[in-house]
Amino acid sequence: MNIYAAVIIFLLAGCSSNNSTTDDAPQNPQPNNIYVVGTRWSEDGDATAWLWSDGQVITFPHTEVDNVAVSGNDVYVLGDKGNQSCYWKVGQPQPVKLEGSGSTIAISGKDVYVGGTDNKHSIPCYWKNGQKVSLPVNNPADYEWVSGIAISGNDVYMCGYNYNVSSTGISTAVYWKNGQQVVLAENAIANGIVVSGNDIYVCGEQLLSSSPFMWTAIYWKNGQQVVLGLGTTNGIAVSNNDIYVCGGTCSPGKCTAIYWKNGQQIVLAENAVASVATGIAVSGSDVYVSGFYAENVKDIKAVYWKNGKKVILGSGIAYDIVVQ
Repeated sequence: MNIYAAVIIFLLAGCSSNNSTTDDAPQNPQPNNIYVVGTRWSEDGDATAWLWSDGQVITFPHTEVDNVAVSGNDVYVLGDKGNQSCYWKVGQPQPVKLEGSGSTIAISGKDVYVGGTDNKHSIPCYWKNGQKVSLPVNNPADYEWVSGIAISGNDVYMCGYNYNVSSTGISTAVYWKNGQQVVLAENAIANGIVVSGNDIYVCGEQLLSSSPFMWTAIYWKNGQQVVLGLGTTNGIAVSNNDIYVCGGTCSPGKCTAIYWKNGQQIVLAENAVASVATGIAVSGSDVYVSGFYAENVKDIKAVYWKNGKKVILGSGIAYDIVVQ
C-alpha cells in the first residue's frame, strides 16, 4: 500500500459528511492543458470520479478513476465501474472493459496501453487497445503487480513488484521491458516508470523497518539506486536531464506532501494535518503535482501545486495529473 492510500484510510475513518456534500468549484483555474483526475465519496459511501480541466469538471458517477493519459485532443481515464476495471475515452459513452485489474495507462500515437494484473492467475499483463498481453512469470508462487507503464517507440516498459506468498514473504521491486523482467531490489516496491532517451527511471521505496514501518524513498536510473531520504514515492518525471519524484513523508501524527528535484526535497504542505503528493508532471520550467491536503480530518481537499502554489479543486482526493 502506498503512503497516500494509508493516509486516506486514516482520514476517512475520522471524517464527517462535510467533505462530500457540496460540489466545490475549482479555485484559480489554470489553462486547459492541465488535466487532473480525482474522487469524492457521498454520504452513503458511493464514489464519484472527476476529471478537472480548464476549470471545467466532468463527472463519472458510480465510478472510481485514478489515472489519466492525454494525446493531442484525446483524453483517457482509467478506473473501475461496478467492480469492473475499464478505461474511457472522454466524450464517448461506453468504457473499454478489461479482463483483469488495470492500474496504469499510457498513450503512444493512437494506441492505448494499460498495465495491470490478470486476476485469475495473479500474473502481470498489459492491454493494447483492449487486447491483453500476458507477461511470463518466473515463479508461479509469486503475486506480481504492475504500478507504472511507459512506451518508447515499439518498446513497452512496466514497473511494479512481485511478492512470494508461500516462502519468503518478501516483495521485490522490478520492471519489465517487452516482458523481460529486471530485478531492482528486495524488500522494495516500484511505483512509477519513465523512459528518457536510452535511460530508464523507476521510482519506489525500500523497507527500512517493519516495527514501526519505515521506508526509504528511492529511484533507479538504469538499475542503479539513488536514495532520496525517508518517505515513499508515487510518481516520477524527467525533463532536461532533471529528475523529479513526488510522494510523502510521515512522522507521528502527520504526513506531508513533498517532491524531490535531483535529490533535493521540496515541501509542499508543511502546515497541513495530512497531505500527500500522488502524481507529478513537468512542462518547461513549471512543476505540477497532484494530491490532497487537509487542515483537519473533516475537510479533505483535492489539490494540485504549480511550482509549490496550491490550487484547490474541491473536496476529495486528486490521484493523477497530466500537463500538455
